[in-house]
Amino acid sequence: MNKQLQQLLAKATETELKEIVTGIFGLSSAVDARIESMLLTSSPKALAIALKNRIAAVKRGRSFIDYRLCAEFSGQLDAIVDDITLLVDSAPQLAFELVDAFIATHTSVYERSDDSSGYIGMSYQEAVTLWLKVASAWRVIDAQAIDWVEVVFNYHNDNEYAVWDELISGSGPLLSDDELTQLVWRFEAQFKQAQIQDDSGYSAKNTNATFAIAGVAQALGSVELFERATFLRSPSPNELQKANIVEFCLGVNDGDAALKWLAPTWSGYHETTRLGLLDKTLNLLGKHDELRALRVQQYELQPDHLRLSALLEVSSGEQANELRQHALGKSLSLSNLTLRIRAVIDLGAVDIAAAQIIESRERCDEICFSHLGDITKVFVKAGEFVAAVICYRSLLEDILNDGRSKAYHYAASYYQKLATFDEVINDYQPIQNWQEYQECLRKIHGRKSAFWRRIK
Repeated sequence: MNKQLQQLLAKATETELKEIVTGIFGLSSAVDARIESMLLTSSPKALAIALKNRIAAVKRGRSFIDYRLCAEFSGQLDAIVDDITLLVDSAPQLAFELVDAFIATHTSVYERSDDSSGYIGMSYQEAVTLWLKVASAWRVIDAQAIDWVEVVFNYHNDNEYAVWDELISGSGPLLSDDELTQLVWRFEAQFKQAQIQDDSGYSAKNTNATFAIAGVAQALGSVELFERATFLRSPSPNELQKANIVEFCLGVNDGDAALKWLAPTWSGYHETTRLGLLDKTLNLLGKHDELRALRVQQYELQPDHLRLSALLEVSSGEQANELRQHALGKSLSLSNLTLRIRAVIDLGAVDIAAAQIIESRERCDEICFSHLGDITKVFVKAGEFVAAVICYRSLLEDILNDGRSKAYHYAASYYQKLATFDEVINDYQPIQNWQEYQECLRKIHGRKSAFWRRIK
């Protein structure tokens, strides 16, 4: 809603607001449901009955939900979840019963839909987030109403469609540390039982149990427990698992624990991942000297702009100046004109890049169309108008030389820009001035009437 409408709404009288609501009711079932929910907010039981009916309608549905319809259907699901939130403060028990019943519809919904877009899944994920919030609110009021450890345990185990994946990791506000620890014991027992039944080394129950323990680790922020969950799955973690552990350590700001996993070199292409994580870890720990040494090493191996920028961040003023000069020298030695100009611009030396364009003006056709357009905008912004003129002329001539009539509207816009530049350029040296260029363009492309008709 724009500001004007907000102002008009603020000034509207009660009678006018009633007329607005009456006028829009019936135009959309979704809008009607929202109006009904808003009006019933003062009567939690009545609102709960209305929401139960909407949830029952979702569960009763039989028509197939094509992937093209998933976004619209997801909007309907989101509207139900949003309306349940209206009951969180006034009636948390009713809100919990409703959101619990809503999530229970996911099996029937998934069985009649193609949710390859993930929209429906996101709606149920939002519902799980609300489930945790409402459960926590209800527990404050009635601590003995439900055995929450049992409920969380059972829902995690009955999770065929992955709706409850984030349940345990998000249950910190709902469960105490002791209760979360109880979950660990139960899932470890489940893991051992699964091993007894199937000693092949892998089973769905094994994976489910270790995933749950990792979820508890997230809820508690415990690196030791997250490592334990990994060791259950793999006593000798591979590089992907090590990276997962390190990312967890960084997520809970435990750089020392992360460093322990990053000390040895990793195999093959995983070493690149290790170095990236090591950079983050050293940064977190404030180990400036080690961080700079790492970034120097990375820049020397691959002196691109990204690594240079990272190195400049941890360099003093004098060091930064030396680096820029060194990088500028390497950039100017590049034979590829596109790479050279882009590299020099990235270093902030737009004036030098402009000089390079002027010097290499006969080679502008080597720069691909999209890059040349971006480079031109940089020159215009920096006031390097002669260099910008060279680029625009190259773009214009590229279209006219190939006779691409469908692109003549672009060519005409370049021509108009060139005419505008003539108002601010006093000295075109070493290129033709605007008058001379126009005459030359007419001489070569004068018969392309479809282009000239676009020139005003």
